[in-house]
Amino acid sequence: MIKKIVDLLDLPEIPHFTTLNKFMNRVNTDVVQTIIGLFSNNEMVDLAIDSTGMRLNHGSYYYSKRLKQLGIERTQTSKHLKLRRGPASNHIDFDLLLKKASSWSNLQTVIADKGYDSESNHKIAREMFNSKSIIPPRNQDIPVHRTNGWYRKKMKRDFDKEKYNQKNKVETVNSVIKRLMSDSIKSRKVRTQNR
Repeated sequence: MIKKIVDLLDLPEIPHFTTLNKFMNRVNTDVVQTIIGLFSNNEMVDLAIDSTGMRLNHGSYYYSKRLKQLGIERTQTSKHLKLRRGPASNHIDFDLLLKKASSWSNLQTVIADKGYDSESNHKIAREMFNSKSIIPPRNQDIPVHRTNGWYRKKMKRDFDKEKYNQKNKVETVNSVIKRLMSDSIKSRKVRTQNR
């Protein structure tokens, strides 16, 4: 995606992250979504959802580790950023994610982890977006006849483990982003942190 944008704008290289920060600070969110929309197509795609939290403190991992070795404890905050300030439940933004993704491509399959398991999420994926949903049930030891919800029962009977394992690719991308660019948000303004 980034390579396509760089080629479209005829840039010699990917801009420094501070340039992107300044751009995001000045531009409207709709413009960014329009840019992403330029690379969308009407193909049927599989969408894998996996949330990850980003720390909101500015100290690097090395700095925090070094302080700990010196016997100085920094106060740990449980605040992190997903689509909203956390900690928060994953499934709150399920329909919003699908709406955004479906505006760029047609969703064939929606794959998500146990955090998104609910009858309403299955209904949203299957009825609103005509997609197959693969979300493992939280309580797998409970028999099918005691499981609540028609779609959740269907999921227990017809769970596609091979397709579900494709979600690992998203987890890998999240991990690579955190390793290469750190797991903390450097922006100081709330508006830029959210973007």
